[in-house]
Amino acid sequence: MISFIEKTWFVWWILAILFILRWFNVFLSDADEEIAFEAVERAKGTSAGASKQIPSGTAGSLLT
Repeated sequence: MISFIEKTWFVWWILAILFILRWFNVFLSDADEEIAFEAVERAKGTSAGASKQIPSGTAGSLLT
């Protein structure tokens, strides 16, 4: 078993590097999607939290 690892160490390093690069790619693409979503919400003039609020005047007109 040890001789197999000694003969294939280069392949293991390549696999480790590819795994690390893939992890960074996924991590950064998630951050890019979140930034893009926030930019779209800002362009609409609303934020994610503001969409759950009742517009002013609506609650008062319903109660009277």
